[in-house]
Amino acid sequence: LREISVMYAGKTVLVVCHGGVMKSFLTHIGFFKSRPSENMIANTGYMKLRTDGVDFFLEDTNGIKSE
Repeated sequence: LREISVMYAGKTVLVVCHGGVMKSFLTHIGFFKSRPSENMIANTGYMKLRTDGVDFFLEDTNGIKSE
């Protein structure tokens, strides 16, 4: 994601992935405080991120339950 954010600085980019990848990322940035359960991300759930090229900031989620 950092490479994409650097390559497309100042642009809006859509990245599509599996819910498992989303869970890992959200856990990494501290959204989930413990291991997320299987039903924490609904089909078609999404997150909107902003980045400064180093850190990521969660702006919005849909279909994602925090614990």
